[in-house]
Amino acid sequence: MISIYEDLVRDARKAGLLKKLVPVSAEHLPVLETQFGQIPADYVAFLRDVGAGPLGDDRYMLYTGLLTPDEIFGQVSPALSDLLLFGDDFQGFSQAFDPGTWSVVEIDGTDMGVTALAPSFETFIRNRIDQLL
Repeated sequence: MISIYEDLVRDARKAGLLKKLVPVSAEHLPVLETQFGQIPADYVAFLRDVGAGPLGDDRYMLYTGLLTPDEIFGQVSPALSDLLLFGDDFQGFSQAFDPGTWSVVEIDGTDMGVTALAPSFETFIRNRIDQLL
């Protein structure tokens, strides 16, 4: 089966950014779905086919799973409590899914503000990789 991310791993420039990523084990992915419900297929495909870990020269971290905001920030407002974090930029900004729509949002760790970033994980990760080039 060809991955929706095959073009990323075949592109030498982009593949260089992905070289530290480690594919998430097939045993771990069903655990994520059991814990968090029906998570986006494009996110699962990236974890399975490309991996998790640091992108580029440690300029972005994609977690091996999903975290709740309180696991990163401690006690948070109810407005943030449903978000599911999947990565951060090592500079205080975390990216998360809004499980109501599975769109991608960004949490500013300094003021806990939330900004919409992308309609899907695939759109987000492709944009992030392009930004890191």
